[in-house]
Amino acid sequence: MKYNQQKEHWTDQIKWASKEEVAHFIRERNELLNAVAGRIQVSFDNHKPHVGPLSPGCITCSSGNWSCMYITKKCTANCFFCPQARDVDAETPPTAEGITFNDPQDYVAYIKAFNIAGVSFSGGEPLMVPNKLLAFVKTIRQEMGKDYYLWMYTNGQLIDEDILNRLAKAGLNEIRFDICADNYRLEFVKLATRYIKNVTVEIPTIPDDIDIIKNCLLPLKQAGVRFVNLHQMILSKHNYRSFLTRDYTYVRSSQFDPRVLDSELTALKIIKYTLDNNINLPVNYCSKPYKNRFQETGIKRTTLKQICRDHEEISDTGYLKRLTIVSSPHGIKEIQKLAGHKGLQHRMCVLDLSCSEAFIHPSLLEHIDCLRYSFNLGYYAPRLKTHGNFCSHYPSITLKTGKKIQVRLKKVFEKKGLSIKAVKQFEHFFQNTMAIDRDIVPVTF
Repeated sequence: MKYNQQKEHWTDQIKWASKEEVAHFIRERNELLNAVAGRIQVSFDNHKPHVGPLSPGCITCSSGNWSCMYITKKCTANCFFCPQARDVDAETPPTAEGITFNDPQDYVAYIKAFNIAGVSFSGGEPLMVPNKLLAFVKTIRQEMGKDYYLWMYTNGQLIDEDILNRLAKAGLNEIRFDICADNYRLEFVKLATRYIKNVTVEIPTIPDDIDIIKNCLLPLKQAGVRFVNLHQMILSKHNYRSFLTRDYTYVRSSQFDPRVLDSELTALKIIKYTLDNNINLPVNYCSKPYKNRFQETGIKRTTLKQICRDHEEISDTGYLKRLTIVSSPHGIKEIQKLAGHKGLQHRMCVLDLSCSEAFIHPSLLEHIDCLRYSFNLGYYAPRLKTHGNFCSHYPSITLKTGKKIQVRLKKVFEKKGLSIKAVKQFEHFFQNTMAIDRDIVPVTF
């Protein structure tokens, strides 16, 4: 006899927060927000609380119009909270948005073609491949000009005066230290302020380390650190085992990586401490819902702008929206004629030889008696591909260097045979499902 046994997923091993624990979290979070009300700034549709200004890198990142180059996946540290694979020993090629870029010129051609406004370098630990890192920084600076913003992330363990001097001369604008990875040592952070204009400390907010973090704030200010970025810890298949023995509160989500609620409370407590003690150091908090809504959505929208056709639409949540009208060949021809009279023929695309279906842009709906027709509605996420076989029905972009990139579309939602009323209902459902975390509604600060 055969049994249909489903393999256990790593999330099945997590003790998820109960309704009572979530309610307690919300009460405590509201108390903290009330305690800092009127003393903090909020940005990006009330999703990012901060004290003082945001770094230029954060502003670029928040727009989603940026690229993160993973220059290597190798690392000198083994942080329990790191969501990436930690068993990488072999050298890995530089990748950005899932594309391999061995040649800095190819990467420059990519950021030009996609109108990328800024670039960050991450890992792993980027300073494990200093010459490769410098080659990319120098090339981008030479090609993109003096105003283009470049920043990097590091745990600081390989920092010395020589590499800081070389990075500064190459044109790096900002360096971000994860001091958690190096037992909160500040000596290399202080050293960096002598060479790099914007020195930032960017750390996950670990509840157990709240007192250590608080005690670092004034020394960081005195050392010349410009910004402190606090991140919510998240769980992944690579780090979840490290969290199993920690008494934290975890919440699952259909749209985001599982995350640690205590980490958000810790971030808000640190912001409150900064204000209460007049430290005058810019501090901001990045939650996972915020990153999803602004960073990740922005990256998808930037990609889709390269391929979106006149009859298609990019949703606010970063998906390509396709609306199909279904009718008889005569009905489709009537709509084509109407679109031509309105000067909107470019907003329509007949799908097949039978002329029974056509893509239409939503702007055409106000000119059509929609009750006479049925509709299909689909939303698609972009995926970039540069190797293997290219599919002819997906658009491809050839960079100036000759490198080809194909934008593939992954179906995430589709309904067929809808009335116009049902179309509007499903549009509302999809937008809200993909924009809002249903398990814990993001804070409106």
